[in-house]
Amino acid sequence: MLPGRLRFGTGSVRIFFPDADRGDHPRRHPWIFVEPSNPERTQQVIAGFLRQEPVTVWSSCDRRQPAAPDPLGEIEHDLAEARARISALAADRKRLQRELTELRQGGTCRHPPTVYADPAVQFRYEIEQHWLSTLPEKERAAHPLVEYLLGPEFLDSLAVLQVVRREAVLTAVVDVLTGQVSVKNGRRTHRQRVGRGGGTAPLVRADGAAAWRCDIRNSTPAAPRLLWWVLPDGRIELAKAAVHDDHAMR
Repeated sequence: MLPGRLRFGTGSVRIFFPDADRGDHPRRHPWIFVEPSNPERTQQVIAGFLRQEPVTVWSSCDRRQPAAPDPLGEIEHDLAEARARISALAADRKRLQRELTELRQGGTCRHPPTVYADPAVQFRYEIEQHWLSTLPEKERAAHPLVEYLLGPEFLDSLAVLQVVRREAVLTAVVDVLTGQVSVKNGRRTHRQRVGRGGGTAPLVRADGAAAWRCDIRNSTPAAPRLLWWVLPDGRIELAKAAVHDDHAMR
C-alpha cells in the first residue's frame, strides 16, 4: 500500500512517525540500512532520530514550522538510502542467479506430461524420463538408475513442498539413484544424524538402513533437502523432500 518513494528494501528499516501520510517527503521518515555485523550502530541511529523533532523536511502534511536544514543529516539519510538500495539489489541478484542456475540445470528438458493416474507410477515415469533426457546415452551404462522404493511419506512431501520446481527435485533424485550425488559438492551430501549436532551418531533404522541427505538446490543456503535411506542390499528408499529444518525420517 506504500507509494514507491516510501518503500524500503531488504536489510533496512524505515521509521514512520504517527502522523505519516502517503504524500510525505521520503526524508520525513528516515530509511536506515541495517549492518548485520554492527546492529548496535543501527540502534544508535534509530535512537538518535527518535530523540529529535520528527519534522526535518517541509511537506504538504506538515502543520508545524520546519526545522533548520541539517546538511550532514541529509547526507547521512542519502547514504543510508543508498546502502539499503544496494542491499535490496544484492538480494535480487542472488535470487536471479539461483533461478538462472536452476534453469540451466534443467536444460531444455520439459516436465514430463501426466500419463498415469497413480502418483507412484507417474513419479517413476518422470524419473525415467528425466534420466533419459539429462544423461547422454553414452553415459547411461556407467550411471544406471538403481532399484529404489518410495517411502510412506515421500509422495505426500512432494505435494507439500512448493518452494522449488519439480524438475529440481527430479534432478536431485536422479543424482542419488545414479550415485552422482556424492561427487557434486553443491549437493552437500552427508549422513543424517540422530541429533542436530555434528557430533551425534549417524541415524540407522532398525532394519539396518542408513539415513542420508542432500540439498535439492545446489549451493543454496537453507535449501530444501532430499532425505533417503540406503538399505543393506544397496537399494534406495526415498524418504522425504523437506524444507531445510525438517529432519524427521520414517
